[in-house]
Amino acid sequence: MLNRASRGSVSIFAVIVVPVILFGIFMIYQQLEERKLENNAIITGVEVSEVRLARFSNVLYDDYRILAYEKSDQMHDLFNKLIVRNGYKDRVYYNVSYETLSKPEYFKSAILLAGSAEGVSEAIDLALSWADKKMANEGVYQRFESVKKVNEKFLDTFERYKVADKLNDLRDCVGMSSAAITGQLDDLSNAKQALKQVIDDARPTFEDQNAYDQDVAASIALAQELQVFIEKGSESISDMKKIEEDIDDLEDDVDTLDDRIDKLKERRDNAKVSEKPAISEAIKALKEDKKDLKDDIDRLEERLKRLQRQFSAEAETFSNTYASESSSAWDKLKSIKASLSTYYESTVGMISGSERDEVKLKREAFKQIAIGLDEKMIINEYCLGVLKSKDPGTVRNFDFPGTKSDREGVYKGEVEYLIGHTTDDQLNQTIVDGKILALRTLSNAMTLLTDATARQQVVSVTVAIPMPFQVLAQGALVTAWSVGESIFDIKSLHNGKGLPLVKTYADFELSSTRLMTSTVEDISAAASANATGGNATGANATGSHTQTNNILDTDLYYQDYLRLLLFWQPVDETLAYLQTILEANISTPLSNYAVGHQVEITLDHQVIMTTERHYE
Repeated sequence: MLNRASRGSVSIFAVIVVPVILFGIFMIYQQLEERKLENNAIITGVEVSEVRLARFSNVLYDDYRILAYEKSDQMHDLFNKLIVRNGYKDRVYYNVSYETLSKPEYFKSAILLAGSAEGVSEAIDLALSWADKKMANEGVYQRFESVKKVNEKFLDTFERYKVADKLNDLRDCVGMSSAAITGQLDDLSNAKQALKQVIDDARPTFEDQNAYDQDVAASIALAQELQVFIEKGSESISDMKKIEEDIDDLEDDVDTLDDRIDKLKERRDNAKVSEKPAISEAIKALKEDKKDLKDDIDRLEERLKRLQRQFSAEAETFSNTYASESSSAWDKLKSIKASLSTYYESTVGMISGSERDEVKLKREAFKQIAIGLDEKMIINEYCLGVLKSKDPGTVRNFDFPGTKSDREGVYKGEVEYLIGHTTDDQLNQTIVDGKILALRTLSNAMTLLTDATARQQVVSVTVAIPMPFQVLAQGALVTAWSVGESIFDIKSLHNGKGLPLVKTYADFELSSTRLMTSTVEDISAAASANATGGNATGANATGSHTQTNNILDTDLYYQDYLRLLLFWQPVDETLAYLQTILEANISTPLSNYAVGHQVEITLDHQVIMTTERHYE
């Protein structure tokens, strides 16, 4: 039994310690409640975020495989409802910031995610396999640019040494001294050496020396003919110089006779009368000798003029043959080249007009983010796989969502819009065709410059044209012929037919003879007829993609040219116009859609957590 002292101690303990314990328990409970409130707030933020991500937009996913949800106030509303329901309305706040699809970095991520999910990487691997096979099957023509540069440098040298001017001067050489003519020939000799040096310097860079000699045959011929002309001219000048020396000697003799005659006349004036007749006879004899010398000089001068006139005629013939534009074939070629150049420039030079301000802003925004080459390829293949084009249905035309051919859109040629940038379907097609025409023109020019049969045709058409304009004429023929053949190629591509990267001459639809007798309208009409099977003559004029299911077919189809054009186009340009076409097709700004968000959770005005949720 407790005594009074013990009961007093217990009372004191109860009064002092128990309240402390109870307060401690209460504080622990409060802390637990605060922690529970904090955890509930965090769990609510995470769960609502996950639920929102799960509600992706069918509009974007079904047709474009883009995972994004429509940004609205629903997330804020849901947060507010849960806050009120749990009784901490004035204590917890959620601030949501969205990763909108209109922002370049998020749009790029969404496209890469969509492309990777739809097997774009596999498509790229297929394309690389196709390229390896194609490079193995077809030779890559490297000589075109080199030969072109050789001939251009040759003509530049021809102009720099004023060969044509020197030849024109020699056409008027009658009355010129042999020394002056020699100076002109020396200048031509230096020019010939410089022209030969141009040819010789480039020769070691070519593996096939015979092919090189054929490629620059016209330039070699001019250098050789110029050498022959100089050698013949040197022989003529040697004869002229000998005559000039003989004339000089005779003129010295005439001067000597004049001195003797003058002295005899002076002597006669001072002589006796009886001596004067003899002196007069001597003077008369010297004058006869002088007259004979003058006659000899006249004959030599006439002979010299004949030699000069003969050399002048040779210079004129050479000048007309090798340094003047005197050929009806050359005039015809210039006319054909001008006509096809007008067509080429109106097609290739087509511009899409001024870029709209909103597209400019998009492009500038995309330039600020890093996009690797591998990412660019995925983006391009994604565009080709989900957007419609005017491709007739060729072997490498993929349809990732399986709905692109049936999907309604603002443009019939959506990929063409990415390249052409205009609001006119037909104009976009013209721009794309122009760019393909430029590629095919270069390709066909390679054939004409590297195929032996084609080169022979070029030479045979231009053989009547004087040098060095023969070189220019050959260039004009190759250019016009390449453009004309490329018109046939464009028609074939639109008909679903494939083309080799570089055709052989046997595959050409347009002959040099047909080119020289046709107009652009004739060529275009013939190309349309051949493309539809009317007058097919070339190796690729019949048969289309429908006859093969081989995705590694080494021919290039229309869709492959779209790939090439997208690859050469800046990726910021592609993405900017892709955004524009998506917004036009769904009739809603992409800023209304988000691919993720960040939620900042505040408890009693203090941030307790920031959570990010986005599609990965």
